[in-house]
Order: sequence, then structure tokens, then C-alpha cells
Amino acid sequence: MPALASDQLAPVWCSVLLGVHRGGRQKLKAVRAIAEAVAHAPESAARLLPVMAVAVRSVRGPEMRVGLAAVMTLLEQRPELAAAVRTQLPELHFELGEVAA
Repeated sequence: MPALASDQLAPVWCSVLLGVHRGGRQKLKAVRAIAEAVAHAPESAARLLPVMAVAVRSVRGPEMRVGLAAVMTLLEQRPELAAAVRTQLPELHFELGEVAA
């Protein structure tokens, strides 16, 4: 089976995240994978950030926490995506700044 590009995996990740009755561990892995895909290919942000937003808005605590952590990790790696994150998650308030060493 040929390897798929991260943007081709978006439907799979959506299916995993929207599975209501199963796949708790897989959902957490999917959220992390989405964040990694966006970090490696920022041009995929417009397509994949809405999928991450599903996790952040989850009523299930573990999914929400992993979603928030993934978003903040992504912003640490790719601060130029802050505007795109704010568009997808307007309820999320954050400030990016320099980290003191």
C-alpha cells in the first residue's frame, strides 16, 4: 500500500475523532498526528486545523486536553500559524511571546 500524504489522511482522522462510541486512545493519537502533520507542512493548516478544533471542543476531558496541548505545541513550533488558529478557535485566547532562557 503506498504511503499517503498528511492531507490525504484528513478524512481518516475525521472519522477517528468523530467516532462516538469507540477509539479513545486512537483519538488522542490522531490529534497528535494532525498537529505533527501541520507542523511539517504548514500549508495544510487550512484543511487540518478544523479537524484539531473538533478535539479542542470535545466534551470529553482527555480529548480536549490533548487537543489544547497539540494546538499549543503547534504554535510553539510554528508561531506563524497563530492567525489561522485564532480563526478556527476564536474562543481560545493566547499570547505568543519570547520564552526566557
